[in-house]
Amino acid sequence: MTADFRIPTPHKIGKSKKFIFLKDFCAILWFMKMFVIPCDVNGQKVPVQFYIGEPHPKSHPIQHQSHWISRERGVNVPADVMDSLKKLHDISIENDVSFVDLCTYALNYPTS
Repeated sequence: MTADFRIPTPHKIGKSKKFIFLKDFCAILWFMKMFVIPCDVNGQKVPVQFYIGEPHPKSHPIQHQSHWISRERGVNVPADVMDSLKKLHDISIENDVSFVDLCTYALNYPTS
């Protein structure tokens, strides 16, 4: 299985601006990590992939993803998972540490 990394860019952007856009996009991916979170689908627990990065200090770490997956796919993220991620986010802000690194440590995920 290969990943599709086509990036939508307007055709009228010059080459240098396309490079900057691609570089910024890759930088965003570099600071994100995939986590598998058990979610509720029709009463069954199903593992769902979420991509966690460094969220805005005032927003929930997976707010947009959980809203989208609930609306489009009928997948519900458990409230205790949402609360736990919010608490980890608050701790990362208080202690000025990377949210991704804190999640990796707290959830005992492999580092590679």
